[in-house]
Order: sequence, then C-alpha cells, then structure tokens
Amino acid sequence: MRRIQLPLLGIAGVGAAVLLAACGGSSSTSSSSSNAGSASPAASGSPAAASGQTTTMDLKDFTLNPSTLTLNGPGTYTFHVTNSGPSPHALAIEGNGMDDKKTATLQSGGAADLQVTLKSGTYTMYCPVDHHEDEGMKGTLTVK
Repeated sequence: MRRIQLPLLGIAGVGAAVLLAACGGSSSTSSSSSNAGSASPAASGSPAAASGQTTTMDLKDFTLNPSTLTLNGPGTYTFHVTNSGPSPHALAIEGNGMDDKKTATLQSGGAADLQVTLKSGTYTMYCPVDHHEDEGMKGTLTVK
C-alpha cells in the first residue's frame, strides 16, 4: 500500500504545480487596468463615453486632440489631460450654465485630471493660457 501512495503523491504534487503555474500567470498590470472605464474620444458626433468614465485629451501647440467630442449622457466625467507640446497649456471647459472648470497650467510633458459634472448640452473646450484660444486652441464638447 505504501508503494502505491508515494507515486500518487508525486503525481498529485506535479498536478498541483501545473495548476498553480497555469492559474498564476504573470501579474503584469497593463495600462488596461488604469484605462478600465476609459473611452476613446469620438469625432464627428459619435457618443464616446458614459458617465463616470475617463476621456483622454492631448494639448499641443495650438490644438486640442480631440477638438470635437461627444459624450454619451449627462454625469460626472474625468478628463485625463496631457501636454505634448513645448509650451505650457491647460484645459478649460465652460458653457451650458456651468462655471469654468480648468486644469492647472501644465508644462511640457505634464498631465492632470479634470473632473467635471456635465448636463446635456454644448460646451466649449479651450486653452486658457495666454492667447492660445485665439490661436485656435479650442473645440466643442457635446453631451447627449
């Protein structure tokens, strides 16, 4: 009986090791975990995000990317804003009865999050630094 138990224990041990290796996998935390809930900005009026989600905005001399954005439904949104241009920039959102909401001024390579509660309607997005808005650094945000 003892001879049968030892091989069975060996087989069980190898089986357990294989299961642990298969289930363990790598513990890499990819950007998908930080982007869970993020939405791709939509151009041309396609709804991009639902309330509570994150939308990424890139600021570069003298453009907003995206410059036209449609969000799917009123609610609270987080805008993850990056400055990929060489000059300082910020993102401001105003309109539809809402007081201006804006990020701090971001230096080149900087990033910030802006959380805004939006109702259905149209808003203006722009860079409030110097005369960047006059240089064309503006866009339209629509909440459906």
